[in-house]
Amino acid sequence: MRNFALFVTGAFCALRIAACTVAAPAPSHFAEQLIERWQYRDAIVLLEAERDAALHASRCDRAFAVTLNNLGSAYYEAGRYLDAQHAYEASLLVRRSLPEPGPTDARDTARTLSNLGAAYLELHQISKAEDALVKAARSLDLLDPAGQAITRVWLNLATAYKLERRSDEAERLFRKSLAARERLLGPTHHDVAMALNNLGVLLSERNRSTEAQPLLERAVVIWESSGGPAHPQVAAGLHNLATVYTALNRIAPAQECFGRQERGA
Repeated sequence: MRNFALFVTGAFCALRIAACTVAAPAPSHFAEQLIERWQYRDAIVLLEAERDAALHASRCDRAFAVTLNNLGSAYYEAGRYLDAQHAYEASLLVRRSLPEPGPTDARDTARTLSNLGAAYLELHQISKAEDALVKAARSLDLLDPAGQAITRVWLNLATAYKLERRSDEAERLFRKSLAARERLLGPTHHDVAMALNNLGVLLSERNRSTEAQPLLERAVVIWESSGGPAHPQVAAGLHNLATVYTALNRIAPAQECFGRQERGA
């Protein structure tokens, strides 16, 4: 998916991914499409109506768990992180209450755990985030070790390690996610740009700006090609690239990046 959330750490803009929706029947499927198109408010209205109808009918089934997960994803993308946390936690409670496991329950539970971990990160609950993300990674490593879903978990878990100053572990996971995304999606996919950006930010913060520069340059080119110059990820990438150029005493390209960032905002 191309659903990203932006946060600022120090002088750099790092990016975190969440809002992994779970496949649902209509009308929830329409809400998934709204989230994909970044129409989060419309998705929230639809999913809240579904949630309220399920509560009124005293339903506690898989469809309700899916609705709650996807509502959490819409909240997350709208910046309502506490509401997202509560929705994800409620979805997990519903799944735990189901009498018999279904064929997709383990995978969908892992995705919701991954989403919950990202919400915890936004709320600065780092230990809770790490716990949820480690559980999600272990589950997906068994269920879908070569899929894209686990690369989302690696990115967010790497961010948790970075915030805990476990830089070596963070770098290893950022590189692992980048390699997997390039293999799965190709070198110019917008999800690859996120991994490039976050690894570049980490290297920059470790005083390895020369290594960071080509990664951040690639990220900006990919985002501009896929989303246009006004896309939020372009602004974040230009900010990071300008900061690296400044650290390398390349003042003219740094000023150019800051100018492009302002013009695209």
